[in-house]
Amino acid sequence: MSKSNDDALVLKVNGDGAHVESYQQISRLCLFFEAKGQDDYQEILSFLSDVKSEVREVEAFAFCHEKVDETVPGSDLLRLFGKKDFNLFKHKKAPLKNWLAAHEFDVLICFAGDDRDKNEKIIKDVKAQMKVGPNFSGPGKHFDVSIGKPGEKMDFEEFYKQVKHYISQLNIDINR
Repeated sequence: MSKSNDDALVLKVNGDGAHVESYQQISRLCLFFEAKGQDDYQEILSFLSDVKSEVREVEAFAFCHEKVDETVPGSDLLRLFGKKDFNLFKHKKAPLKNWLAAHEFDVLICFAGDDRDKNEKIIKDVKAQMKVGPNFSGPGKHFDVSIGKPGEKMDFEEFYKQVKHYISQLNIDINR
């Protein structure tokens, strides 16, 4: 589904998913972020407190590029990982692998704005019945539903609003 004018939101649907009648049916939600520093970290925590009130079970994690103050209020809502969680060959170390292997979700929503190698490796290994993310240009697309124009930046709230809208409107089955 896409509109033709330049200002339109672009939506791509991949795969053969099948049925979520409304966003409220999602019981296990995974949110993936990328934090470039303390300001991003604070913004993510603020956003998470709103999302946690809408879905029964929410797990959130972020790739963090630099050390952040994890003692700020709300930091327990977000699992952080970074370069230390990958070895010299950019393979995931055991704690991150184990966390990914131990969790299954109805939906993964990726808020990471870049198509970086580490983000892509994480997205690929998250066990989710449906994966939703930004419309990255180029190879390495691991999303069932991509929202936005390639390279377009949307704030968390706008992207999340679009995701909820399209999941409900498309009547997507996550039980493959």
